[in-house]
Amino acid sequence: MRTLSGGPGAEFAVPAQTRSDTCIADEAADSVSRRAERAVVIAVVAIRATFCAQLALAVPHGLTNSTSPRLFGLLSMLALAESSTLAAFAWRRRRITAAAAIADLAFACLVIAAEPLYSSPADRVGTWVAWGFGAGCAATLTVGTGLRRRRDAGAAAAVLAAVYLAVSAATPHPATAVVNSVALVGFIAAAHLVAAFLRELAAIADQARAAAARAAQEAERERQRRLLHDQATVLALLSHRHDDPVLEASLRIQAAAASRRVRSFLGDTRIAEADVVLSEDRPLLVDVVAAAVADFTDLPITVNTDLVPHSRVPSDAAELLLGAIRTLLHNVRRHAKATTVTLHGDLIDDDRWELSIIDDGAGFDPATTPVGYGLSTQAGRALTDAGFAVALDSAPGEGTRITITAPEGP
Repeated sequence: MRTLSGGPGAEFAVPAQTRSDTCIADEAADSVSRRAERAVVIAVVAIRATFCAQLALAVPHGLTNSTSPRLFGLLSMLALAESSTLAAFAWRRRRITAAAAIADLAFACLVIAAEPLYSSPADRVGTWVAWGFGAGCAATLTVGTGLRRRRDAGAAAAVLAAVYLAVSAATPHPATAVVNSVALVGFIAAAHLVAAFLRELAAIADQARAAAARAAQEAERERQRRLLHDQATVLALLSHRHDDPVLEASLRIQAAAASRRVRSFLGDTRIAEADVVLSEDRPLLVDVVAAAVADFTDLPITVNTDLVPHSRVPSDAAELLLGAIRTLLHNVRRHAKATTVTLHGDLIDDDRWELSIIDDGAGFDPATTPVGYGLSTQAGRALTDAGFAVALDSAPGEGTRITITAPEGP
């Protein structure tokens, strides 16, 4: 990380951005559970593609050495068709169903049971003249992931191993047949356990996401309650006649600031920068940020200042900070080609805050790319002279993060 200010620049992970309820609902539609099922489907499709490639390569040798080339060829074509159909069905449904698992198990048992009809005993173990074991291995992933109940997966493993042993035990390699049958059972068990663990983790993640969404909604409601409570207090005081002109003037200033906060909360972009900078002594950081982003409606900006609702900016630096934020956003607009821009405030201690401007744009190498006037002077030197620390973190293709740290003291 490059520190523009020469002072300490702290890098931190960006927490979850504040989103509207609609955005949260849209994101939840693509749940972690669905993504987990998609990962299982991808694994099954990859295994089926591998099996099909192996079988296609084995066909010429099998046709030459099979005791029934016609049956060998017919079963090979059926296996390729079954694998293709299974993969397409799973991809379209985005999950492995129990029906698909049972059908695949039945087909694997069929081709294993048919091995004596097209292969000699010497070819039934360890060769692709009799490729039933290969079909069984491919089916283990489908069976293990498609059958959700452990007893169902166990029963399927027992059936597949029994059929394979019944066909392969009476061969010159019975010990190898036993080892292969154990492998079939183990593959199904492993696939079932891994899939169950993955689904459990996905369910936990979905529950955590739903809890976070509810917490965000509650935080937004609490923010609205605080906003309305404070403004109601000011309005109640203004509704009474006051003989003290100093108190009257102070209440009017507070009412103007309250009006600005409400308009900012409602997304009114017509709020003038001077309102934030000049209406209050030591304006709120949230107001400075709101004014800075008001004219950048063309950028995909997300503002998250919930952690710094009461943090203030030194009076003599508010206009400087506002200008620096606008300069950084101008740079994003002109150079970054970003799809998301986040302004995130974080509290260091009771008196100090950090503000990060983060984009996912093109980025650059600070070690080899000259920093322009906006970054070096307006967002760097000027803020440094006012006591701020400014840190730059960027890399080509990684976006850019500028972290502004408030000075110590009141």
